[in-house]
Amino acid sequence: MHSLMTLTGVIKDYPGFSLGPIQLELDRGTVLGLLGPNGSGKSTTMHCITGLVELTAGKIEIDGRRTSNRHTGWKEAIGYVGDAHPFYEGWPVGKNLEVFSRYYPGWSDRKAGRLAERFQLDLEAIAKTLSSGNRVKLSLVRALAHSPSLLLFDEPTAGIDPIIRAEVVDVLFETMEAGDCGILYATHIVSDISRLVDDLIYIDRGKIIQHVSEEELTDKWRMLSFNLPQEPERFAAAVDVKQEGNSYRLVSCDHMSTLDQLKGLGAEGIEENRLSLGDISVHIMKTGAGA
Repeated sequence: MHSLMTLTGVIKDYPGFSLGPIQLELDRGTVLGLLGPNGSGKSTTMHCITGLVELTAGKIEIDGRRTSNRHTGWKEAIGYVGDAHPFYEGWPVGKNLEVFSRYYPGWSDRKAGRLAERFQLDLEAIAKTLSSGNRVKLSLVRALAHSPSLLLFDEPTAGIDPIIRAEVVDVLFETMEAGDCGILYATHIVSDISRLVDDLIYIDRGKIIQHVSEEELTDKWRMLSFNLPQEPERFAAAVDVKQEGNSYRLVSCDHMSTLDQLKGLGAEGIEENRLSLGDISVHIMKTGAGA
């Protein structure tokens, strides 16, 4: 069975910036987080997938069909929410949804209505009067109402309050439980996807620096505190080391390797603490650790 989405040797060159080559696979039932600082290549990757830009090299397949601007039927499989939310600004929310429905063969008015009610969207409200949070919600209704197999999110909740971000994640969580789709979620706000994500791809300056499962990351990374009379030349798998006299606090990307070394050195009072996915991701994006 083929992957839901495959990127093979994808390259996109701009003056002063080059993305790739990118190798990426996304299976049904999987949420893949694409993480990196602003300017790292997340949006360029999304633009390549959605056909907004032409590839310099490589190919993309979605649900077994190669993407092409000559044949656009493959776009019916995609639900997309970006950081901009364009609507027919002078029209009510309900009229916008009616117009959107004409572009998606799989559109369900019932599902759109149910989602709008869930998000407490006023169907009579004029689009240009919507708050930032409600614009995100309307974009999500548009993305989900035709039951796409591939959901693409590019910093969709940037600049909105945590309560609305949590609402959005709740709906995506339920979508993944109920359906047979996959999600690629690009963000630098790790808390947005910590509940959802199965695997994470870290990207920096157009290159993938790490592709790893959420479980592997949270199993391997630790904050270690200990006492050691004499500092070695280096600590195994250490990402960040702070020292006060003989007391150390160390972040390890492979705590078992670090612990083996510390025990061999005679370290005392060793304490282990797990790190959140957000804390781990900050260290990876700052240092490329574990790549």
